[in-house]
Amino acid sequence: LLGHCRSIDVEDVVASVEELVRQGVSEEGRQVVMCGSHGGFIAAHLVGQHLTLFNAASLCNPVISAGETPTPNSLIIPYNAPSHNPNHNVPHNHTLYTASPIAHVHNVTAPVLIFIGEDDLRVCPGQGVGFIIRLREENAKDWIVEMSFFPGETHSIEGVEAARVSWEATRDWFKAFAEGG
Repeated sequence: LLGHCRSIDVEDVVASVEELVRQGVSEEGRQVVMCGSHGGFIAAHLVGQHLTLFNAASLCNPVISAGETPTPNSLIIPYNAPSHNPNHNVPHNHTLYTASPIAHVHNVTAPVLIFIGEDDLRVCPGQGVGFIIRLREENAKDWIVEMSFFPGETHSIEGVEAARVSWEATRDWFKAFAEGG
């Protein structure tokens, strides 16, 4: 995975879904994806690169732009970015941008539901918000996208009420869109 984050991990999920469909465990055209944090990074890549594979997505505090995390130096090896040097940000930022889901936002066609913990210190809440804004800008049609903010919640959104609301909203989102509706 080192140096290939956003390719090997994403393609592994695609191959797994295709195999589940081939084996009859899942039905073609009924896939949905739900993930958070780096899993949200993978899910956002999936709906941005594999447009017909998933009918809907639910993302929780997703990493949308790898170069905008609180610790960018920890991302250099997984994304094969040049060493971070404040005086040489262009190659570093370009590598991280092209390795990020935000680079594919213009392709997304699946309905997207995003949950944001307002007090998340791992992934800036602005990443999820920025993704929603770009989805609406890039896809100027009747876009199906929703976002919920949870004040007082952090990265895992694990407060009892917040967890209930996010799980029920995801269940309802997937019921509404599981068959491409």
